[in-house]
Amino acid sequence: MQIKHLSSSALTSYTLNNTQKLNDLNVVIQGANKQQKQTQTQASANVSLSEPGKLAQAADKLFNEMDNILKSHLSDEQKNELGELTAQLEKFEAMPNLSASDEKQALEIEEKIHGMLENSLDKLSTDERQKVEGLSQQIESIEQAYELAVGSGN
Repeated sequence: MQIKHLSSSALTSYTLNNTQKLNDLNVVIQGANKQQKQTQTQASANVSLSEPGKLAQAADKLFNEMDNILKSHLSDEQKNELGELTAQLEKFEAMPNLSASDEKQALEIEEKIHGMLENSLDKLSTDERQKVEGLSQQIESIEQAYELAVGSGN
């Protein structure tokens, strides 16, 4: 799919959907990594990431690159606000059990973040749009590989 055929709202929807998938993926991976750490013995000097862990790192790197492109079109004030919102959201994500009120607050924060990034999408150059689309496609491929790795028990 060529980026020039996508509207800003379609690209935003695609990007935000992938962002949510990565968030879900990271939660699963954090749990898997905790479980992996718990089962390692002290005799194990060489610690390596599982295949899902490696895939999550690769996806994280691509998301960071995409975020940097989108953040480059935010004002300093917006960048500060985005940082504060992200910190608030991370606090909710670290909580083991969220109340209905907490979930509502987290959703409101996510919506604010998505709105800020959606406004950034409108300001992207053609080259930046193509880059973001390419990154989204790479992330989607990684997510598919992750699903296969988790399904096979790697």
